[in-house]
Amino acid sequence: MKAKLTLIGAGPGDPELITLKAVKALEKADVVLYDSLVNPELLSLAKKAELIWVGKRKDRHSIGQDVINGKILELSKTHTNLVRLKGGDCMVFGRAYQEIETALLNGLHVEVIPGISTYSAFAAQSLTPITKREISSGFWVISATNLREELMADLRFTAESTSTILIYMGFEKLSEIVSIFKEIKPDHFPIGIFQNISLESYNYALGTLGDIQEKALAKNISTPAMIVAGYSLEHSPILNPSYLSTLL
Repeated sequence: MKAKLTLIGAGPGDPELITLKAVKALEKADVVLYDSLVNPELLSLAKKAELIWVGKRKDRHSIGQDVINGKILELSKTHTNLVRLKGGDCMVFGRAYQEIETALLNGLHVEVIPGISTYSAFAAQSLTPITKREISSGFWVISATNLREELMADLRFTAESTSTILIYMGFEKLSEIVSIFKEIKPDHFPIGIFQNISLESYNYALGTLGDIQEKALAKNISTPAMIVAGYSLEHSPILNPSYLSTLL
């Protein structure tokens, strides 16, 4: 029998924000390779499985992608139900394609079970309409840097748009990102940084291009955090309590 690799999006952090299909797959798994951002409570669902940490965290001990790919192939010789558990949605900045290609090229069956991405959880938790007629007709979801840790050239395109912008892995480049946006947007343009979305340790700093760096420092924001920019932030009754009064 061919081994099967199931890639699962574990969601943004809250263990209740995982799909029923993902729960069933974890219950059937005989080995689970999991990332650093996966909530440990989810591992208890894999009662029959061997649990193997294969996390990646900046400036900490990490497992390289080539090593993970090799481990998947090695385990496929002795296990039939392999689960790769990743934070958020595994198809959004999760390097899932590298593991999918490795598995398919070596004859494994592959299934992907999507998860709730961090940007979606942010919108729900903060009641922020990342799309709203006449305010934001769309949204950008973008990584701040490329593989060489350089800022993505597309960031300038996002700053030129009228859409909501959600930037992953950008907190350590906040100063440079703000500088790019200031070339195009006014100082009062809304921007926020949101840490540990969906968890009890949720923390955020909300401000403008002119003061967000100071506000982030005052709120002790650290990674993992997502940067959100756009006028849709002003339409959140949680982030902007005075917004509802404008509707009366």
